[in-house]
Amino acid sequence: MRKKVGGSIIFIVAVLAALALFYSCSEEVVETEKPETETAEEREAEVKDEAEEPAKDLPEVRRKALLTFLTGTVEVDTGDGKRSAGIGDLLDAGARVSTGSLSSCELQFDKTAVVRLDENTTVSIRAIAPEVGQRQIELENHAGSVVSRVNKLVGNETFEVRTKTVACGVRGTEFLLSEMPGKETVLAVKAGSVSVVPNELTDKSLKNALSQMNAEKEAAEKLNRAVQEAAPVVSGGNELVIPAAISDHIQKRTEEFLVNLEESSVVFTAAEDLQRQQEEIDNVKQRVKRIFTDTAPAVMDRKKSKAMEESRPFKFIELPEKKGEEPVYLPVHIKVIPESASIELNKEKAGTGNFSGLFTVGETIEIRAQADGYLDKQIRLEVLPEKKRTIEITLEQETARASSVEGGKEKPVFEEPEVAGRFSASTGALVRSLTVSSEKIITADRYGVVSAFTRDGSLSWTVATANSPNENNAVKASGNRVFFSGVNEFLVVDSRNGSVIKQEKPPSEKRHPFGRRIVRAEAGFLYPANDALDILDSAGRLISSIPIPGGSRMTPGVSGNIAYIVDQDGNFHQIDLQNAIIERSLSTSAIQPTATNVELAGNTAYFVGKNGTVVSIDLSAWKVNWEKPLVSDRRVTVMQDLQAADGGLFAYANGMIYGLSASGGTPLFEPISGVTTEPFISSGKLFSGTIDEGLAVFDAATGEKLDNLFIDEIVSTRPLLIDGLLFVGSRNGKVHIINPGSWIK
Repeated sequence: MRKKVGGSIIFIVAVLAALALFYSCSEEVVETEKPETETAEEREAEVKDEAEEPAKDLPEVRRKALLTFLTGTVEVDTGDGKRSAGIGDLLDAGARVSTGSLSSCELQFDKTAVVRLDENTTVSIRAIAPEVGQRQIELENHAGSVVSRVNKLVGNETFEVRTKTVACGVRGTEFLLSEMPGKETVLAVKAGSVSVVPNELTDKSLKNALSQMNAEKEAAEKLNRAVQEAAPVVSGGNELVIPAAISDHIQKRTEEFLVNLEESSVVFTAAEDLQRQQEEIDNVKQRVKRIFTDTAPAVMDRKKSKAMEESRPFKFIELPEKKGEEPVYLPVHIKVIPESASIELNKEKAGTGNFSGLFTVGETIEIRAQADGYLDKQIRLEVLPEKKRTIEITLEQETARASSVEGGKEKPVFEEPEVAGRFSASTGALVRSLTVSSEKIITADRYGVVSAFTRDGSLSWTVATANSPNENNAVKASGNRVFFSGVNEFLVVDSRNGSVIKQEKPPSEKRHPFGRRIVRAEAGFLYPANDALDILDSAGRLISSIPIPGGSRMTPGVSGNIAYIVDQDGNFHQIDLQNAIIERSLSTSAIQPTATNVELAGNTAYFVGKNGTVVSIDLSAWKVNWEKPLVSDRRVTVMQDLQAADGGLFAYANGMIYGLSASGGTPLFEPISGVTTEPFISSGKLFSGTIDEGLAVFDAATGEKLDNLFIDEIVSTRPLLIDGLLFVGSRNGKVHIINPGSWIK
C-alpha cells in the first residue's frame, strides 16, 4: 500500500486569484444572513451563568493560549528570539507561532476556541483579555492557513482573526482563513457565520476613530453599529475570496469611507429629526457595502468543503477551574521510525514522523503508523501518570523482493519512491507545467498569477496578471527571463528578483487564450500571433514580424535560426528567421492545429491537427512521411504538446495518453485513461498524474502501468525533473517534491 502524505489538508493562498471563483457559471452566489443578535438581557444572563471569579483568580492556563498539539516543526517567538515550541507551552499576547512544511499545531484559548495552524503558517496573538463576559481574543494571520473552532460567545466576548486587510469576527462557528503576503485571502465557513470588515472598521478600531473625530456619543454608537450591521457575512457552507488586487481596492475605499464618516457624524448630530438621522445611517451602510462591491460570498468549492468535513475533529482539553487545582491532562509524545511514516490518531490523520499532544487523564488513544515498504503497526495507550507516555515506534521492513509476477509475466519492483516534501503555491490549480529559472521554481496558476519559489518552498516573488481564467497557459523561462502570455496580457519578468520588465495588454490578434507560448531562437524570442510570427528581444520589444499566410494558432518549433509552423489550412512552413522570410511550404491534411507545438526530432517534424490527425515530415527530403489519426474511430482534439522520445510519439488529450510509433504512426498501445497531465518521459517510461490522486509510471512501449505513488492530491502539471527529484503541481495549488527512487535511472 502506498503511503498517504500526512498532515491536514490545507488551502494555502495563491497570488491574486481570479474572480472566476465568484462568477464562474458552476458557482452559485448565495445570500447570507446576519448572525443572530442577542438582547442585552440575554447576554447579561449568560455572563451570570459563567464563573464569578475575576480574571486574576483564574489559573494561568485559562488566561493564556495553551499549545495542545503539534507535529513536525513548530516555532514560537515571545520577543526574545525563535525557539522550538513545546507541548503545553503557555503563550500570551505578543507571541508569534510558525509551522514548517508537513507541520501543524493547535492552540486552545480557555473554553472559548481552538485554533489549528496548518503547514507553513505564521500567526501572532494580538490580544488575550481573559475577564469573564469580556473575553477578547485577537489573532493575526500573517501567512498560511488557520482553522478556528469557536464556542458560543457570551456578553461582550469577541474572537477575531485578521489579515493584512480584513478582520473576521464570530460568535460561535468553525471556519478557515488563509492568507499569504501579496496573494488572495480566503475565508471558508464550515458552520455558523463570520462577519468581515476592513481592519480599520472593526468595532474597536471604529470606536477609536470616532473618538478622534470628536463624534458625540449617540452618533458614534449608532454609526458604529450601522457599519457592523452592513458588513458582509459568510455563512456555513460558503466562502469569500479576496484577491490581492481587490484587497487594494478595499483599502482605498476604506480610507475614503473614513473621510466621509467624519462628515456623517456631523450631519447625524445636526439632524433635526429621527428621519434625517436614519437617512444618514442608511448612507453609511450603503458606503460600507460599496467597499466590498467587487466580491461576494459564494458556495464553497466542493473539494474544499469535503476536506473540511474530513479533517481531524477539534478537541477541547478540560482545564482546571481555579488556581492551585492540578491539571487533568497529560502530555503524550510519539516518534516513528522511519520519520517519513504517516501517523493516525484515533483513525484520523495526525502527522508525519512524530506528534505530541495533551490528553485527558484516563483517556485511551489508538495510534497507527504506516510507511511504504514497512509493516503497519498499531498501539493502544491509556493516558495515566504512572504509564510511559514518550513512545518510539519502529516499523518493521517488508521482505525485500527483486521482482513480482502477475499473470505469469514478471514486472519490475522499484526501490520505493517517496514524497520528499511539498509547499503551497496557490489556492487554485497550478497549470500545465512548472519551469526553472535563476534556481527558482516558477509556477502559473488558474488565476493567471506567476510565482517563484526556492526549492524549500520559500516565496521569492509573485506577479499577478489579467490572464484569468488560465486553463492551459504555462510559463516559459529562458536565462533570467520568465515569459507568460494568456487571454489578456503579456508578461516579462526578471526571474532573479521578480521585477516586471513588461506587462501589457496586446491587441486581440496577439493574445493566447488556448496555450500558445513564446519560444527561444537564435534571432530572439518568437511570439506567435494569429497572422504573424513576431521576433522580440529579451525585454519583449518587437524586432521584426513575419506574416503567416492563412494565419496560425500554434506554437512554432525552432532549430537554430529556422522556425517551423503550421497555418490554419494545414500548410507546413519553414521560416528563415534571420532574413524574416518563409523559405518553403508543404501541404498536409492536418488543418487548424491549436495551441500545440511543432515537435522536432533530428530531421523529422511532428504536429497534430485540430481533429487528431498526426503528421510526420521529413525535413531533409521535404516530404510527408505519414499522416495518421490518433485513434481511428473518433476525432481527438489535442491542445497540448506532442512529445517524441524512445521511438514513440506521445500526445495528451481529454484525460488520455496516446502513443504512436514515430516511424510509421501505428498505435503503440491502447490509450491510457484516467491520467491528468502531459507525460514526462524518461528511461523508457511515461510519468503522469492520475485521477486517483497519484503519480503513475507507465511503460512507454506498451502503455502498461508499472507503479503508482499516492500523494493525496490530483496532479495538474507535467512532472519536472530537477537534480534527480520530480516536481509536480496539484489542483490544490501545492508543489510536491518526489524522490523517484529507481523509477528513473
